[in-house]
Amino acid sequence: MTMEKNIEDGLALLRSVKKAPMLWECDGMKEFCDLAYEITGDPSKFRPRKEEGWVINIDDLTKDVGSLLFDRGIPIMKPHGNICLLVTHAEMGTKSYELDNCTDNIRQWKFTAIDGDNKSIVLRIDTSLNTAGNLLSPGTVIMIESCISIYY
Repeated sequence: MTMEKNIEDGLALLRSVKKAPMLWECDGMKEFCDLAYEITGDPSKFRPRKEEGWVINIDDLTKDVGSLLFDRGIPIMKPHGNICLLVTHAEMGTKSYELDNCTDNIRQWKFTAIDGDNKSIVLRIDTSLNTAGNLLSPGTVIMIESCISIYY
């Protein structure tokens, strides 16, 4: 088999899974899924997906986000529009949950970002978006369309 044929087959499989996500859970897909998560979870070894041709200047980051969060000026449980931040730190951990004698390990991403004023902001991703966390690495500029402010 040639490399081109292998790539075609891999793309066909991923397109099938994209159309029918329940295929991702099939028994025969375990090793494929494990390898995919391993690759997408290590941006230092494998190049992360980046949007081509989209460059942002640090001056374009949203200002006052850190100050508003510190002053509790961003309401809790309210969507916010287009907050642009720069990821400065990304760390993946796992958390175990037990339900009906079944233990499940869930990945938990911990991110730190800065706003346009260079204020540090702690970010967490909803567990349903954990795979999207694989695409975020230090230096990635993110646009947040909605968020929930949590104070503790």
